[in-house]
Amino acid sequence: MAVAGIALHPAVAAVSDHTVQGLTPAGTTTDLFDYWLSNRNSNDNTDPGDPANYGINQGKQLIFTSSGYGAEGGNLGSAAPNTASINSWTGKSTSNVGGPYQGIVNANLGDDGYPTLASGNYYKGNRSQNNPVRYLNTDTSVQTGNQSLNYLFNTESGTAKKAYSNVKGLMQLNDDGYYYYDSQRNFASFSADASDSTGSFTLYDKPAVNSSNSVADQQSGQFFPFNTADQVFQERNGQLTSDASSTDADIRHLFGMHSKSTFVQPVNGMVNDNRAMTYEFSGDDDVWVYIDGVLVGDVGGIHDRLTLSIDFSTGRVQVKDGASYRNANNPHTYIDTTLKAAFTAAGKAGETSFRGNTFADGTYHTLDFFYLERGAGNSNMKLMYNLVQPPTSDIIKVDQGGDPVAGAQFALYSTGADFSTANRQPLATGVTAMDTDGTSKLVLRDASGTVIDFDKRYGNDSSADKANSTYYVLRETSAPAGYSRMLNDMQLKYVTPSRTSSGVKSGTLVSWPTADSKDSPVWKTGGVAKSKESIVAESSFTTADAGSPCVNDCTTKDVVESGRQLFAVVLKYDGTGDVNDRNNWRAVTGNMLDGWTQADGAGRESVVNALKGMTPDELKAHTFSLQSSGKYEMQFDDLPGYVSDYYYMLADKTKAKYRMEVYYSDATSVNGLTANNIFPVETDGFTRAFSSRFYVPNIKNELFVQKVDDAGNTLSGVPFDLYKADQVDVTEAADGTVSVTPKSGVSDPYDTVTTGDQWVNDGKNTTPNLAGANMFPSDLAKAPLTNGTYYLVERAAPAGYVKNAKATKVIVNDSGIYANAGVKGDGIKVIRGVGQLVSTMSTFGSTGSTDDTLRYVKTFPGTITEAQIGAGQQGGLAALHPAAAGTDGKVIINDTASTNPLSLMYGGRGAALQYGPLAQGGDYLFAGDEGWPVIRTSQDARPAGQTADERTELDKSTTGADGQGLSALVTGTVTVQVTNDREAPKVTLTNAIKVRKTVEGRAAAGDFTFTLQPTAPTTADGIDGLTDGKTAVSVSKDDLAASGASKTVTFGDLTFTVPAGSPDTYTKDYTFTITENDADKAPAGWGYDRSAYEVTVHVAKNADSGKWEAAVTSFTQTKDFGGNAIAAADRTQKTDHTADFTNRYATVSSLPLTGGDATGRLWMIVGGGLAAAALAAGFGLTEYRRRKGAMA
Repeated sequence: MAVAGIALHPAVAAVSDHTVQGLTPAGTTTDLFDYWLSNRNSNDNTDPGDPANYGINQGKQLIFTSSGYGAEGGNLGSAAPNTASINSWTGKSTSNVGGPYQGIVNANLGDDGYPTLASGNYYKGNRSQNNPVRYLNTDTSVQTGNQSLNYLFNTESGTAKKAYSNVKGLMQLNDDGYYYYDSQRNFASFSADASDSTGSFTLYDKPAVNSSNSVADQQSGQFFPFNTADQVFQERNGQLTSDASSTDADIRHLFGMHSKSTFVQPVNGMVNDNRAMTYEFSGDDDVWVYIDGVLVGDVGGIHDRLTLSIDFSTGRVQVKDGASYRNANNPHTYIDTTLKAAFTAAGKAGETSFRGNTFADGTYHTLDFFYLERGAGNSNMKLMYNLVQPPTSDIIKVDQGGDPVAGAQFALYSTGADFSTANRQPLATGVTAMDTDGTSKLVLRDASGTVIDFDKRYGNDSSADKANSTYYVLRETSAPAGYSRMLNDMQLKYVTPSRTSSGVKSGTLVSWPTADSKDSPVWKTGGVAKSKESIVAESSFTTADAGSPCVNDCTTKDVVESGRQLFAVVLKYDGTGDVNDRNNWRAVTGNMLDGWTQADGAGRESVVNALKGMTPDELKAHTFSLQSSGKYEMQFDDLPGYVSDYYYMLADKTKAKYRMEVYYSDATSVNGLTANNIFPVETDGFTRAFSSRFYVPNIKNELFVQKVDDAGNTLSGVPFDLYKADQVDVTEAADGTVSVTPKSGVSDPYDTVTTGDQWVNDGKNTTPNLAGANMFPSDLAKAPLTNGTYYLVERAAPAGYVKNAKATKVIVNDSGIYANAGVKGDGIKVIRGVGQLVSTMSTFGSTGSTDDTLRYVKTFPGTITEAQIGAGQQGGLAALHPAAAGTDGKVIINDTASTNPLSLMYGGRGAALQYGPLAQGGDYLFAGDEGWPVIRTSQDARPAGQTADERTELDKSTTGADGQGLSALVTGTVTVQVTNDREAPKVTLTNAIKVRKTVEGRAAAGDFTFTLQPTAPTTADGIDGLTDGKTAVSVSKDDLAASGASKTVTFGDLTFTVPAGSPDTYTKDYTFTITENDADKAPAGWGYDRSAYEVTVHVAKNADSGKWEAAVTSFTQTKDFGGNAIAAADRTQKTDHTADFTNRYATVSSLPLTGGDATGRLWMIVGGGLAAAALAAGFGLTEYRRRKGAMA
């Protein structure tokens, strides 16, 4: 160990173009851990104080330290002190110390599956007088106890620890079939993914980080996964170089790793080319290797490089010196034992079978590799193995469109033939997660993390009926947020072939009953059990045809390495002729989710056409290549059809529908293949192994909303809000309609979308062809539609339309989405469709598929109550309106409701990957305008003249309530269609009606007000600009400050509403009266004008402009100055649209006794003496005024 360091060099160039591809061996999982003392990002090349008091060390006995904790020297060398600590450097082997510190951990894993510290070792350090900074004196008063190391190796992050589970990409595969990582060849840098709970390694084409001069073991190329390439590399002349030192301050020490691998012991412990199966490690610090829970490789301690080798052909286990200062020709051996001896010492020899000192052939085992870097100096690691991996069974989780779905939880149960899980604990549990191959996957492992081997379970089952190893149930226990859970269980049965070729007998799980039975769980779940097959070639083989190139043996290695072709292809029997005649078989290509295709031609011509049509990745999956076992193998992860129908599995070959055939060709490229140069291979000596893959769909909860106007035309740009029930207060009106108001403190809805035309001809075959629409959730990660109650509301109407204020209640549960159409006439409809087949079922419906079980369906209309939804019931038959969406995205809904079902076809008439009408232009949707509309779908009979190779007859429905429903197999679509009524058109008359006020005789005595109000039969309805049914204007006396002064004012704008939906021929006349207010209350000496005017406004659409217009078409005086009516014949039009009012003031002297003007003021002055004369002269006064024009 070193105590000194220098600053880490700065990165000077990008290094990302210097990477190599990392691999993740099947059957192996790796967890990575970062530890720290002070904080995660602080330098760890010096201790912050007494290391036992900090970070990951607190309260623990296994200590991470930069400078040691207790006496150095280890416990194996001849000069090893008897007080050495497990937490200090074991020393240099050339000084008769060094090597591993043996016995730090117990010989058996703890009950929790993790190592435990052995009792009786020294672990605590004290400061020395000679070196008060370091704790290199051992405190012999305390010793270790059986403390579990689960705090270091479990996958929970915690105090001073960050865990990354199931990390990928550390290993490579060499030409001899060994998986390896070597820090002296490739620097490895780890990067976490977005979840920060897993991630992958990036491997670089050069090593990085050199030993400090202060350490004994000099080496170039070290393992520091939490450092980045830019921290340790420079690029010079296009090559990576590294000046970084292992003791630099920025180097991230203090980490750990745990790998778990499953393997099977091959015959004699040997793999291809007579190589022994081995597991080898070289490096520092602590490494403990357990097999089946027994410590077989003890390389513990803080030490220089050591090597561990396990030879499974002999069972020999050795630990040797591997440091730079060792005797390379004769390294010191510290441990030399055997697997059997290790099991015996642990008291476990009787728990597995042995052949001599190694495992018996065909036995299955689990290897745990625990690794720690506890110091602040070198960190070197080389790992290499060629363990023979048993097949793994896994779950592939997809949504309805075949996209991966992470986060689904599953439980696998072993059951009896009744498939009951009562009183049974799960055999395996887990959660699907994204894999490096782009799938969301869960490898089935037991509670200890061991891959479940169904062959081993079956072989080890000594019961007479083997029921517990034959029958299984796979249950989805929880779906990720926003998805519907698989409600029914997958029932599975383990089946084996009728015969075996060389190697361990292997079987697989199938759905039971199989899909050719109407009672199969396939039709209840949408989950499909498929089989994976690996074929391991013999070291040499022959071809079947006389005169063929390999009739007298070809060596497999020579064939593959020379570029010649050895491949396997799945063939399907065409149903005619002899099943043993290869010309009656056709090659099949494709995959489970995208469907299968039969190649053109027959026999070998079909095989050639299939191979030439494959992508490079598809071709790779069909080709034999070198694997980690050292053997040449083809691994096919997606067998079409059902394995129980394969030629290899059946005793009665005449019942075979599929076969896997191996071919050889001396062509060196696929393009060179012809029907005349490919030859079937005799595969009796090839080893076939099977495992299972379960495709399980989750239907993503999706709610569509469409906005239309009162004519059914789609509207884009309309925002809709979705609220959770606990976000709003709900009000139900007397007519049954519902509205909602956000609760206090709720500022934002749960989710928002805006309608658009994105689903019209968008090129996506799995989305509805709707315009003026959008879909919830807008973002699955942020607002998934989880189980619960929601309310959908229109936020704002588009210009020219009236907002629909009604809310739509939506319920989401495990069985799907339900939407309430409210009451008739509320502008809300719910449109239901069958949608698409879930991706796992597409092979049963797609055009061109050999099986048409689900190609033709019948869907019935119905309704359901809210109580039935809550109880998981299906509702009943009810009349709904048949409908269809056109290519323009507009939904055409029939006026007449019907209970008659619709017959549909998958991909029917323009529906692509949706169920559509059998006939062009037919209906394929149902719409309801009240309550909770639903549909129920079942299998339909084939139309006349239609045929297919295969079909399972399901129970069909005649009433909608009987037969086998297909709700688990089809997505269903739920669209809420919200109608906006158009706003009534409005037309404005701007400042067109005026009043002119004039005073004569003197300045105005006060202000004047004039009123415009509708004249019967005209009312104020539909007129904007009136207050209390009228409008008024005023003229200030300041504007009439002298005799003869005049002032004109306008009544302002009047806006008229045209009734919504009015035809272009609509017209209307509005009549108004204009008068002066308080004209009968004139002050003394004044005569106020009591005239009245009538105005007619005509509203009509301008034929030229297409716009509604309002215009004054009549403006006449209807009363004179004195308020007397003017005969209609005497009225004249005022073209200036101005009502004139003139008030006059008269003096006393101007009033004659017999005629002449007189005013109220005069009469008041003369008093009673003139009263009689005034009365007598009244008639004459009126006539005089008429003559003078005062009442004109």
